[in-house]
Amino acid sequence: MMLRAGDDRELMARVAALAAPTIAVTLLATMPLLGYTSEQVGAWAAVVVPGVLGASLAAWFLPWRRWHDRALLAVPLGAWSCLAVLGLASHGRAAPYAGYSALLFLYIGLTQRPWTSLFLLPVALAVHVVMWGGLSAELAARLPISITVWVATAEVVARYRVQTGEAFAGLERRAHVDPLTGVGNRYDLSRMLSALRPGDAVALLDLDHFKRLNDTAGHAAGDEVLREAGALLRQVARREDTVIRYGGEEFLVLLPGAGEAGATSFDARLRSAWADVRPGVTFSTGIAVVDAATSGGAAAVAHADEALYAAKAAGRDRATSWRADLAGSALREAAPAVPALRG
Repeated sequence: MMLRAGDDRELMARVAALAAPTIAVTLLATMPLLGYTSEQVGAWAAVVVPGVLGASLAAWFLPWRRWHDRALLAVPLGAWSCLAVLGLASHGRAAPYAGYSALLFLYIGLTQRPWTSLFLLPVALAVHVVMWGGLSAELAARLPISITVWVATAEVVARYRVQTGEAFAGLERRAHVDPLTGVGNRYDLSRMLSALRPGDAVALLDLDHFKRLNDTAGHAAGDEVLREAGALLRQVARREDTVIRYGGEEFLVLLPGAGEAGATSFDARLRSAWADVRPGVTFSTGIAVVDAATSGGAAAVAHADEALYAAKAAGRDRATSWRADLAGSALREAAPAVPALRG
């Protein structure tokens, strides 16, 4: 599972960018406790400090949003490279710093999918042996514990992150999707309407005589019609279109860049397909286009609602386009729809 968004990836990169200088300073400050002289610490500082600061600045500003999660493996691999250099130069004296591998496996669990830690285990083992100055009896006794801690840390965290992400996705879907029809709901409608621009179109559809259908055939039959309408709308809509259950039997379709011609074409395709699915049920459509003279998407929906009422008044089973020069008329310009086949 990938991180939910580029924002998360960038956040984890910046966490590493902030942590690296802190760990480097801690390492340099504790080196005298392991027998390093002040001259040796100064020499290491002259190399480590500029390198770590440069890497941290790069990690802060790199375009992580555009990259795959695997790019974040540069953090543990880079850290292990530095630890390997320290181990080679210290001949086993820097063995206590091998414990930083546990932090690196935690980072792997926080950023990568499960089982990634197993692929990086050979790298960690090689660095661990180098840090200890070679394989010894003491190290051989410690390794099983170290391996267990590393892998358990990464895998538990990774699996918890995956399960949490799946649960969040399920909650997000339930918050944004109408459970009966499978199309969107009005949860985020205000934002979507504010994003519409001149030339975008909206189509407001209403199933004709739906109350009569519920009264005669029952609510279960009405629900089935709504499910079929939602499925067909999702099928006919373009990838960039948004279908929303606007009311009980009303659906709102946002059609970016479609204009009136595109919205009318969408309605014709939908009617043709719907006649095969439900020949005994018709629908009426009100169409409006966002233009510079209106206040945006909300005004276009209000116009589409007026056009829908005009279509109903003209006899239903048709599409009506709203026009500014006909505002206030009882009847908008109504275009006959493809006649629905009657059963």
